[in-house]
Amino acid sequence: LSGHAGLFSNLYDMSILTQIMLNDGTYEDVKFWSKNVQDLFLTPYPYDPTFGLGWRLNRNKSLSWFGLHASDDAYGHTGWTGTCTVIDPKYSMAITLLTNKRHTPCINGTFDGEKYETGKYGKIMTLVYESMLLHKDPPKKL
Repeated sequence: LSGHAGLFSNLYDMSILTQIMLNDGTYEDVKFWSKNVQDLFLTPYPYDPTFGLGWRLNRNKSLSWFGLHASDDAYGHTGWTGTCTVIDPKYSMAITLLTNKRHTPCINGTFDGEKYETGKYGKIMTLVYESMLLHKDPPKKL
């Protein structure tokens, strides 16, 4: 993961990466990194506990894009292009949102993709958590 303008990938590869993270560095029978390295990724930065190594951490619930229901153990990454990934070990769950928000027409200095609900990461994450954890049926509309 890079800390610059976004996360460039596809859903298949992201599902593997998020599963590796949920499995402490392992996918199927392959060990990509040790538990110690995994712990290093998720160790809060001393001056801002919302930063890990390559990941943002939901330690103090100050990042709205995690939504309302992410656990304190959740971590993730966003990108300027319209991407958001939340991994929540408490629920053995990963959510990846890949959009082309920034590849829409720019009207009066604002990307047209900004007006769509998919650009409101926290709202989307909240709806996914509610659908997966609180309700039997998905929400009717955004």
